[in-house]
Amino acid sequence: MAPGAPKSKNGNNVTMRNTRQTLQSIARLAGVSYSTVARVLSGNAKYPVSAKMREHVMKVAGEHGYSTDPFARYMRKQRSDIIGICGHMTRASSEGDASDRFNLNRRVAGIHSSIEATNYNLMVLLRDDMDPNLEMRMTKSVAYLDGLIYSYPIIRHKPFLLRLAQRLPIVIEQGEGINELCSVSVDQYGAIVAATQLLVNRGCKRIALMTHYGTEYYHNRIRLGAFQDAMKSCGLSLEEDQIITGCRGARSAFESVSRLLHKSKRIDGLIAPRDAQLAGSINAIEEASLVIGKDIRLISINETELSRHMKPGISVIRFPTEQVARESFELLLRILEGQVQEPEHILIPATIVERQSTAGDSATLGSPTHGEVTLFPDE
Repeated sequence: MAPGAPKSKNGNNVTMRNTRQTLQSIARLAGVSYSTVARVLSGNAKYPVSAKMREHVMKVAGEHGYSTDPFARYMRKQRSDIIGICGHMTRASSEGDASDRFNLNRRVAGIHSSIEATNYNLMVLLRDDMDPNLEMRMTKSVAYLDGLIYSYPIIRHKPFLLRLAQRLPIVIEQGEGINELCSVSVDQYGAIVAATQLLVNRGCKRIALMTHYGTEYYHNRIRLGAFQDAMKSCGLSLEEDQIITGCRGARSAFESVSRLLHKSKRIDGLIAPRDAQLAGSINAIEEASLVIGKDIRLISINETELSRHMKPGISVIRFPTEQVARESFELLLRILEGQVQEPEHILIPATIVERQSTAGDSATLGSPTHGEVTLFPDE
């Protein structure tokens, strides 16, 4: 045994582990009181500590590898100051990954725009909605969370979400239909009805709706019902193949739109999802030698960077994703503070931005945005 090597009581070699620094040890190393260190390292600006003292304590803490332990804090006060945001990940292909990441980034940005966000850490959870062990995995993942924002729920998971809500506060995004839990949603029904009516006002008689999601998602059932109601109210016929659900990528979008364009009575209006499906739809339209904005009018569901810069300009239903995330976060905080006694359901209007793909020659080609209309604003 090497000279000076540590021994256990029975004489065996032992491995010394680095001892984690505590508030007490940092106070001793910095030569200040425990309360001063606690005030500085809490990160709360309301505690009166001079800038010089704060800099000194932070320097000592950094030099000695101090880091906060949210799990230890949770054990002390049963609060971790961690909020989870859970979204589903694309399973079938990688084509939707960029859009999914873009949407998730917008949600995180929305939460960070809240003035209360600096008091919490954010944990992003990705789920596979087809995972048979999802409930078990989620139950483990939320063990130390103060609350959870759960985006785009699947219908058959409602019982699991109600059970999970017995463990921690939950706010559902885009979950109209789960009346037992608080929710914040975009007015999907109003958005699709307004988009359909816009196409009819631009002269369309045969309109198709394409969705990325299937009927297993709450928000998509609302979209499908809204489209059927809008077509009926406009006195237009609707065949089964004019509703395309679960369209996961550019190839399936191309094939579906091609079939509709080569029928004896082809479609002259289309509401399609963002990015991959939008690109596949445009390719099908161009291959059929049709002109977007003239032979066929096109609206995209939810704007991303890709649809924003396409030529010709693509009309879009713009969802206020950041606002939904911020209001979900702030609703969750109200639940944590005991200010919410009954489930609240917040519905936020979307906007339609009209560009050349629906306005045609009447749009100003030099400007990407022809007009913006808020759908069902508060009176």
